[in-house]
Order: sequence, then C-alpha cells, then structure tokens
Amino acid sequence: MIKDLLSQAHAQAQARGYAVYLLVFLALAVFLFVSTPIVLTGLEDNVDGMAGYVAYFLAAAVVILLVLMGAATALYTLAPPAVRTGLILLFLALLCQAALYTFLFTKDYGVLDNFVFAKPDALAVSGAEAALDLGILAASLAVAAVALARFPGALSNLLVIFILSNLAYAGMSLGTIVERTSKPSDQVTKPGTTFFHYSKNDRNIVLIFVDGSMSGYIPEILRDRPDLAKSFPGFTWYSNVVATANRTISGIAPLFGGFDYTVSAINAKPGPSLQDKLSPAYAVYVDNFHEKGYDVLYSDPSWYGFERKGNCERFNETIGKDNKARCIHTLGKNIADRRKVFEDPDQFFSGLLKQYAVLSLFKAAPLSLKDAIYGNGQWLGWSYAWKKKEDKYLRSYFSLAVLGDVSATDAPRKTFTFIGNEMTRAPLLVRDTCIPDRRLEPAEADLKRFRTPETTAFYHTHKCEMQELAKYMDWFRERGIYDNTMIVLVSDHGWKSHNPMFTGPMFDGLENQSVYSMFQAFLMVKPFGSSGPLQESKEFISNANVTGMLCQTIGGCVDRASGKTITDRKLEGVVTMHETPWQPTGQKADSFVTERTYEVHDDMHNPANWTLPKAASK
Repeated sequence: MIKDLLSQAHAQAQARGYAVYLLVFLALAVFLFVSTPIVLTGLEDNVDGMAGYVAYFLAAAVVILLVLMGAATALYTLAPPAVRTGLILLFLALLCQAALYTFLFTKDYGVLDNFVFAKPDALAVSGAEAALDLGILAASLAVAAVALARFPGALSNLLVIFILSNLAYAGMSLGTIVERTSKPSDQVTKPGTTFFHYSKNDRNIVLIFVDGSMSGYIPEILRDRPDLAKSFPGFTWYSNVVATANRTISGIAPLFGGFDYTVSAINAKPGPSLQDKLSPAYAVYVDNFHEKGYDVLYSDPSWYGFERKGNCERFNETIGKDNKARCIHTLGKNIADRRKVFEDPDQFFSGLLKQYAVLSLFKAAPLSLKDAIYGNGQWLGWSYAWKKKEDKYLRSYFSLAVLGDVSATDAPRKTFTFIGNEMTRAPLLVRDTCIPDRRLEPAEADLKRFRTPETTAFYHTHKCEMQELAKYMDWFRERGIYDNTMIVLVSDHGWKSHNPMFTGPMFDGLENQSVYSMFQAFLMVKPFGSSGPLQESKEFISNANVTGMLCQTIGGCVDRASGKTITDRKLEGVVTMHETPWQPTGQKADSFVTERTYEVHDDMHNPANWTLPKAASK
C-alpha cells in the first residue's frame, strides 16, 4: 500500500512538475520568512524606531524570496526525478509541521523579555515529547504523500489559498505598523520643539516616572558623586520604599490612582476587562487637578490603553477630552542629531529582520529542536537583544539629557506634568560619558562592590540617570521656579540585582536577593518651597503613597470610579507584592495573573519582616 501510494505521488509530481514544487516551497517560505516575522514585530514598543521599517521589510522580503526561489529552482533542476518527488514531499511535510507547532503544539517558556525567556528550563524535552515529534513527522509525511497522490488538484488550490492568506495577513500587519508610526503623537517633531511648559509665578507639579529604578543604589551613587546631592536641595529620599508589583503593567497604575489600583485591588473589582478597570487610575490627576485650574500634561504614560508607551490618541479622546489634559510622546523626540552618531537605521532594521526570522523558525520547529535554536538567548547568533536594549537606553538617556532644552517657563497658569522615562529599564555597562559599549567588561573593583556584571550595569545606568535628573533640577533653579514647583521622582518597581541595601541570611543567596530587589522602588520628593540638604527618610512607605502626597496639595482627589477621596496617609500594616507577567497577553481578560505574592511590613530591609512567597494564582 505504501509502495503504491509513493508511486502515485511520484506520478503526480512528474505530471505537475515544477509548478507544484514551486507552490509547496513558496508556501513554506512565505509562512516562515514573511507572514510570521512581520506579525512578530507587534512585540516592538519603540514605534519611533519602526518608522521606515515597512519599506525596508518589503524590499528585504522580495530579495529573500527571490534568492530562496532561485536556490530551490537550481536544486530542482539538478535533481533526478525521484529526488524531485522527495523534495516536494519533504517541503510539504515541513509546512504541515510548521503550522502545527506554530499554532497548536506550544509550551509556556515564560515572558520573552529582550528576547530572553523567563522560563528557559521549559525548553528541556521529555521522552514523551520526543516521541510526539517523531509521530508528527511521520504523520506529516503521510499526509503529504496522500495529498499529492490522491488530491493533487485540491492540494494546489489549497497551497494557493494558503500563500494568499499569509500575504494578506502580512499586509494587515504592515498596515498596523504604518498606522502606529503615523499617529500624531508618534510623528517626528521639528527640531527646537518645546514639550514642557511651566509657570513662572504659579504652582507647578512635576511627576517624573523612571521605570525600574531603585533606592538601594542611591548611597553608592552619592559616594561616587557626592556633588550630585547639591542638585537636590529640599528633597527627601525614601530608602524604605516598597513597590506593589514587579512589572510596569501591574505597578504603574498605583502611581496614578493609589492603593485601589494595586494588583489585588484590581482583581477584586468587577469590570468587563482588565483595561477598563485600570484606565480610571490615569484619570485621577486629570479630573482633580484640572478642576483646580491646572494645565495637565502626560508624557508617555506607560500601558495606558494597553500600549507600552501609552495610547495618547485614546487618552486625548477620552480622559483628556474637552481640553482637560493632553497626552504626548516625547521619548526619542528632538534627539535625532545625538542618536544618529550611534545608530544606523539599516543595521537596526536588518537586526530586527534576522531576530524575528529566527523567532519564526523557533515557533515552527519541533519541540526537540527549539532549545538548539534558542541557544541560551543567542538565537543561532541572530539575537538582537543587546541592540534592542541599547536602543531603549539611548532613547531614554538622550531624552533625559535634553529635558532642559525642551522645557520653558511660559505657562499662563498652574501646571501638572507627568514625564515617563525607561532608562533604567535597559541597564547596560557604559563609559564615563554614559554611552554604552558592548565591548566593556565590569571593573574588578565594581565586581567586588556589586558581585555580578548585571548589578554593575544597573548601578552605572542608574548613576547616569541621576546625573541627568540633577541637571534638570539645576534647570528649575536657574529659571527661578524651583520653590514654586513640587517634584516627585518615582519608579514602578525595582530590578533583579544584588541590591546593596539587602543584607542578612535571607538575602545571602543571589536568587533570593534578585527576587526581593524587584520590590524595592525609588522615591524622592521635594515639596513646594522646600530647601536644605538632601535628606534620607527611613519611613516605611509604598510608591502607591505618591498619589496621596500629590493630591494632598489640593485637599485630596476624588476617584470618580470609586467615589473615594485620596489623601496623604501613613502606611501601616502589611503590603502585598505581586509577581505578574509583563505584557497584557500574559494576563486574564478581566484580571492580572499573579505568579507569586509576598508580604512585608515596617523595615523591608529586615528579613524577618518578609513572608515566604505564596502559591501562584493564575
């Protein structure tokens, strides 16, 4: 029977010749190197960096397909008839396998952050999975032989439909990129554009959000740069500040709406979707400060509308309508002359293309081959993780460096300004100039202080961030608006690192220390009219207290979603901290997925005040 089937398949391959061979090969090539890679670019949160990628991708895709078709044609021409039939069956079986592994036979490898999996151990293959791979291969070859031998006409039609469907899907994905890069808030601004306007004589409130920063590094930074303290007169640095979550998507809402928007509080609320339950947090400052006569501006409000840098169009049409507030994107704007020295767009695009092509191969590969493709995050040598992180760092670093250049003191009334930055979200080893260099190795003295290259990188990145923030504080003083301005510097969560402030038996293990470091936030506050040397407060406080601090300046804020009034209050009792996935796709439709929860009270640097992690609740 098998012999007859193969004989019929060979006869059909001979009869239909190069046409069926080309269709099979083209279907496989389009699926692996066109439709899947362009769909995966949806992972990119750097919209500015994607401008021009559509044209590059289309040109590259045409070249790649022509090269592959040329090689396939040469192979077909040189092969004897039996080998030609074998190639058709092989490519058809690979196409079946690719579709099955891409859409059906998948595993949970954890969050893909900077192209590194959170759960790489899941790449290990069991005996049952290896047997499954062999079974799928055998089944795919059988299906290929039956389809070619018994249903050649239907097979050709199905391949044509498959190719056209993939091209249409790719076209839709390309259209999405064009739509994202053509949004008014994402368009390139003219040199010299001023983004931030402050009042010369009236009150200004400035909330600067620094993604992933930590209080634990402040003593080391001031030890190396004691002069920086002079740039923060009137500030209180909170060294005992706890974050309620370990990810931006789950940890930033409390900075806008307070404790009613922690993971536990959100999960307990009724609501049609997680996004609907989170959105009211972003409206608290808008509603209340606008009512008190403030001009409210949000720059890069992370994860509003479930977009990484914030959906400004949605914000302006809903929360900000009737001129109550404005949302803009400033990360990466007005810095082209600085970035072009370090970045080659063609190199950036080619790196993205290769990274997403190898990701496509990974998704389509049998379970037994995925670990070899992943290669501990090297992706067959096509990993773009370093460059992606460098791009995020430079975008944020230069945006901090030009804050004074894009600010003015011409606002006609009181102002409330939120400014987002992601510099410490991309820790890298940098030179004294704060410019990253992948050839750098951590100094021996730094390794003695911080124990790991990763922690050393975080320290230097954080120090560079503090240097640029210090310059912006100098700008406020030089313009004579420091006293009438309240400034809050805060982060959403910490970072896996060897935190210098965590000591004791519970923190001796680097793995434990890395986990707990994720929940130490960063907080510095300067009230109106405050002066005097920078001082430390060891008060037990959460970054979710920031909302109350700011709202207290206008007598409290009413959260219209709950009807509650938010005021400044002392933190008492236990704070629950949550580990969650970092993307919206990792959550439930109407609630956060919590992988673990922890509890801490009073001094978070005392191991006795921590509870062991509780079981996951997914």
